[in-house]
Amino acid sequence: MTASGSITTSPPPSLVSLSTVLSLLFSLAILFAAILLSRHLLPRSSPRKYLILHTWHLFDFLIHTIFEGSYLYHSFFSYTTVPPASLSSDYPHPASLASSSRAIFLGHTDRRYGAAHSSSPTALLWQEYARADTRWANTDTNIISIELLTVLIAGPLACYICYLLQRQPLARSTNTDDNAAKLWFSIIVLATGEIYGGFMTFAPEWLSGNTSLSTGNWMYLWLYLVFFNGIWVVVPGWCLWVAWGEVKRAFAKRGESEKLGGKKTRKYPLKDPFLGLDFFLEAGKIFSENRYLPELEARYGTYGSTFQTNLFGTPSINTIEPENLQAVYSSNFKDWGIEPLRLPAQDPFCGRGFITTDGAAAEYSRALLKPGFNRANIVAGLAGLGKALEKMMGKILDDRGTYLGTSTEFLFGESFGALSNFSSEDSQAFTSAFDNAMFGSGFQIALGPFKFLYQNAKWREVCKTTHLFADKYVQKALKCRQSVISDSSFDRKTDQDESKSGSNSQPLLYHLALQTSNSLTLRNEILQAFMAAQGTTAALLSNVFFLLARNPSVWAKLREEVLALGNEEPDFDRLLHMKYLQNILKE
Repeated sequence: MTASGSITTSPPPSLVSLSTVLSLLFSLAILFAAILLSRHLLPRSSPRKYLILHTWHLFDFLIHTIFEGSYLYHSFFSYTTVPPASLSSDYPHPASLASSSRAIFLGHTDRRYGAAHSSSPTALLWQEYARADTRWANTDTNIISIELLTVLIAGPLACYICYLLQRQPLARSTNTDDNAAKLWFSIIVLATGEIYGGFMTFAPEWLSGNTSLSTGNWMYLWLYLVFFNGIWVVVPGWCLWVAWGEVKRAFAKRGESEKLGGKKTRKYPLKDPFLGLDFFLEAGKIFSENRYLPELEARYGTYGSTFQTNLFGTPSINTIEPENLQAVYSSNFKDWGIEPLRLPAQDPFCGRGFITTDGAAAEYSRALLKPGFNRANIVAGLAGLGKALEKMMGKILDDRGTYLGTSTEFLFGESFGALSNFSSEDSQAFTSAFDNAMFGSGFQIALGPFKFLYQNAKWREVCKTTHLFADKYVQKALKCRQSVISDSSFDRKTDQDESKSGSNSQPLLYHLALQTSNSLTLRNEILQAFMAAQGTTAALLSNVFFLLARNPSVWAKLREEVLALGNEEPDFDRLLHMKYLQNILKE
C-alpha cells in the first residue's frame, strides 16, 4: 500500500502473513458455525439435501452480513481527508468516476473512502483480499452497487430460506404446497442473483484487461480469486439444479392430484395471516372453556369438511372427509409422515419409536412390538379384565374419574393401582410426570418452527422422572432376558406355538427385551406404548361410553349381542365374531 492509500498488485515480502492466516481461519469458523447451527435447527430426520441447503444459505447469510456488510461500512464511513489538489494526481478513480472531474464519491472532494483507510480488524481483512483485487480496498462504484444488493437483499433472503427449510419438514407432514413454493422460488431467485452478481463483478475487469487483478501470484489467483469466487458459482448452480427437480416434481404431483379429483382447500379466515396468532389464542381459550369439540363441529359446518389453517406459520389441513382420511391413514400412508412433526418435540421425552418415526425406523419398532401382541398374551389378559371392569364401573357409579388401569400390567408387568384405592408414591409421581411431559411435547408441536422458545426446565425434569421410572422396569426385563438366554433349553417360540398354550403371559416389555438389549430403545418403545394405552385407548373407551349413554337404542342392541353369550366367557374368538361391538369400536 502506497503512502497515498492505494493498493499495489505486487506481492508482499511474506506471501502468507498473519492477516492471511486469520482471514482464512475466520472464514472456516463461519463455515463450521453454519454446519453446527444447521444440525441443531433442522430436525434429525431432515433429508441430507435440506441439511446441505440450510448450511449453505446460513453460511451465505453470515458471509454477506459480516464480511460484505463490513465492506459497505468501510466504503461509506472509513475515509482519509486529503487536500483537494492531490486528488487528480494520485486518487485511484474507478472507471465510472474518472471521466468527469466533478464526479467524486458521495460528493466529498476532500475524502478518500474504503477499507484502505482504516486499521480495524475487518478493514485488515479486506486489505488482505485487496492484494488479489485492489478494487475492494477503495471505492469502486460497480462493486459497491453490487454489494448493496448483496447485503441488503441477498443476505436477508438467504436467512429467510433457512427459515423456510426449518418449516419444510412440518409442511411436508401436512402435504401443503405454500411453504415449498416459497422455498424453491426464493432459492431460484437468490441463486440466479448470485451467479449474475459474480459475472458483473468480474466482467468489467475482463473487458478492461484485468487492471485491478493480481493474476501473477498463484495464491491470489487460485485461492482468493478462483476458489472463493467460484464457490458462489458452483453452489448456486447446484441449488438451481435441485430447485429444478423440485419444480418438476411439483408439476407432476399437481397432475396426479387433479387425476384423483383433488381440489384446493378453503382457508380459515385469520386476522394474522402470517403466524395465525389469533387462531392460537382462540384455540387456547376454547380448550380452557372445554368447548373444543362443539367449536370444531361448528367450524366444519361453516367451512366444509376440509379447510386449511395456519398455526405459527405452519399450514395445516383439517379434514373429516372419509376419502381424505382413508388416503392419509391407509392407501397413501407413506406420503403423510409423522416424524418431522412429532420427533423434534418429543425426542427428549420418548425418543425414537413407533409413534415418532416413519419409514424403516417405524417398521423396526413395529417388528419389536409384534411378539408382545401374540394371541397367548391377549387371551391371558382377558382373564383379569372382568375384575378390573367391575372396579372401574364401581368408580363410575361413585362419580369418580378413572381409566382402565390394566394397561400398566400388560406393559410393565405390574398394576400401578389405578383402579384401587392405593397406588405407590413412585407410580403416582410417574403418572403425574408423564402427563406433564405429554403436555409439554404437545405444546411444542403446536409452536411448530418456534418450539425453541419453549425453554422449560420443569418439562426437562418431568421427562427425567419418567425415564428413571421406566428404566427400573427396563432393567428387570433385561435381567429376565439374560436368564432366559442363558437357559440352554431356551427356544424362541413362534406366535402360533405360544397361542396353543394359552398361558405364560408376559408383559410387553419382556417381549421387547427378547428382541433387543438396547436399554434406550426399550425405554422409548415402552413409554410410547404407555402413551398409546393411556391416551388413545382411554379416549376411545371414554368416547364409547359417552355416546352409548346418549344413544339408548344402540346400547340396547349392543346389550342383546352381549347377552346372547349366556354364561360363556367372551374369549378371543367370541369377541372377534361380535360384529356389532366391533363396528361400534371402529366407528
